[in-house]
Amino acid sequence: MELDLITDIHKYCDNWCDRCIYSTRCELFIETIYKNEKRKAVFNPEGFFNVLRDLYVQAYETFEAGDYLKQSIEELPDLYGTECNNWLDKNELPLNKNNHKSTDITEALEVIRYYQYFISLKIKKSFETDGEERLIHLKLAEVAVMRSVSAWYIIFKKTDNEGTGKLIGILKSILILLEKNNPDLKSFYRPYFD
Repeated sequence: MELDLITDIHKYCDNWCDRCIYSTRCELFIETIYKNEKRKAVFNPEGFFNVLRDLYVQAYETFEAGDYLKQSIEELPDLYGTECNNWLDKNELPLNKNNHKSTDITEALEVIRYYQYFISLKIKKSFETDGEERLIHLKLAEVAVMRSVSAWYIIFKKTDNEGTGKLIGILKSILILLEKNNPDLKSFYRPYFD
């Protein structure tokens, strides 16, 4: 049986292979499977990521960017990583205990943890590159921010924890600054993903 692989699709992804609907068509992922036999089965993320996409608009409209727009695009992702870590240190364990049967909370926390420092990394990488490679890094940061906003909104809706609003405000500011500083980002699409 011949695989229907998509050439170079890994250049446009966020490296979360367990959640990628294209992982079984990615040369890099297939190569990794054979090198690491203990890899767990591919998870089909389409359902949960669709939930995140639907919640994003509600979350974006609910919370304000606030004073964070006064900071630079270089500083905000690091601030988000720190504030996110502080919030999770205080709230993650009680949240998991109180909602131990809630897959929404579990999934949301997994998304938040995965992208917590990814956003900063991609924005910093964008300053080191140019052309399409720069846009790829920025688009991945944008996707990570949008998914994180939605994940925080799930936690907000389930817990009414006000601290989540601050984190969504920081993320919203990052998005606004990304779009303001990179007008060509809006028209850039990743093949297969966008």
